[in-house]
Amino acid sequence: LDSYARRHNHYLLVCVHQKRLLAPQGQPQAQDLFAAMEQADRAPGHRGYFGEEELIVASHTAGDLSVYVADYVTNLRWWILKDMLWRLGGILALGLLGVVVLNILLLRLIARPLDLLVGTVQEIGKGHLGARAEPIGTSELNQLAGAINQMSQSLEEVENQRRQEMDKARRIQAHLLPGAVAIPGLTVRTLYLPATEVAGDYFDVLRLGDGSWVLCIADVTGHGVPAAMTAAMLKALLLQAVERITDPAEILEFVNRRFGAVALPEDFASAILVRWDAANATCAYASAGHEPAWLVTAEAVLELPSTGMLLGPSDDLIWEAVPIPVASGQRLYLFTDGYTEAPVPGKGLFGRKHLRSLLGECQRLPLDEVIPRLTTALDQHLGGYARPDDLTIMVIEFQDKLGQ
Repeated sequence: LDSYARRHNHYLLVCVHQKRLLAPQGQPQAQDLFAAMEQADRAPGHRGYFGEEELIVASHTAGDLSVYVADYVTNLRWWILKDMLWRLGGILALGLLGVVVLNILLLRLIARPLDLLVGTVQEIGKGHLGARAEPIGTSELNQLAGAINQMSQSLEEVENQRRQEMDKARRIQAHLLPGAVAIPGLTVRTLYLPATEVAGDYFDVLRLGDGSWVLCIADVTGHGVPAAMTAAMLKALLLQAVERITDPAEILEFVNRRFGAVALPEDFASAILVRWDAANATCAYASAGHEPAWLVTAEAVLELPSTGMLLGPSDDLIWEAVPIPVASGQRLYLFTDGYTEAPVPGKGLFGRKHLRSLLGECQRLPLDEVIPRLTTALDQHLGGYARPDDLTIMVIEFQDKLGQ
């Protein structure tokens, strides 16, 4: 009894034939403790006091044998609290173990497979169409992987179809451009760089009915396929015009009267036409809101401004044809605005002032080196940024013995 009482921190009182045994032994004031335990057992709630401590007592009697078990209420409360803490700790430990196990399962069954699926989607987003997700275990995730693979395949098929169509559109547009043409009295060099697969820029060299020539550069608003379609319509209208008209201003008026019928209301175009009469060594131009042309002589760089509005706003617009004084060795430069209006963050546009200075330098170069020098200067200005617009350049050099 003594060992049990000490181990459980209880008081045990055994009464047999008027004899009392108290455990653990050696308690001071044992008689007072006996009396307190017996009194507490008879009290409501089996509680009493021993000194300043409250006791709680349980008893059992069988014949002459009575057994009392007592403990301080504060001790019982501590043991209850301790037991609750142990139980709570066990629950928390089990919960933590469950979380760890669940995280491991989620990592293996969901997180890693999802990472693989996300990686596949990111590859597709970067343009690697046709990328495939491998089977990854669970039926739900495999269904998702199958849907991603189907999407990737569909996108690849659509992209292949788009590329084929754009390749054909590019070949059609290239077919609309002039080939190598020998023009008496002139040497011509051109550069044509679409910003995308096809361009809204257009240039042409056409022979007129009177034996003279018209050289043209045009720029349709916008980019890509819509602008390229409008540029093709512009070519068709120009071909109609040159069959019956030789004056560049009248050609623009003819084209403009029909442009509104085939173009969308929001579409406009700029154009510059240069008429060259080799027999008489005369030159004139008309410009519909286009970038200035530049006539470069040995002494100066002359800006040739627009002579009227853009094509498209109204069908009753008129333009003026302005003569260009020419001499052997002079050069005439035609640009679209993809050159002067090429923007760079922190540096602004390339600008006409910069271009004027550059053209003065180019006058000292052989003709075949001029366009490479112009493109090098533009690339240096862009500093690695992509060109945001189509770019077309035409350089016309007036040869020796003009009019002979």
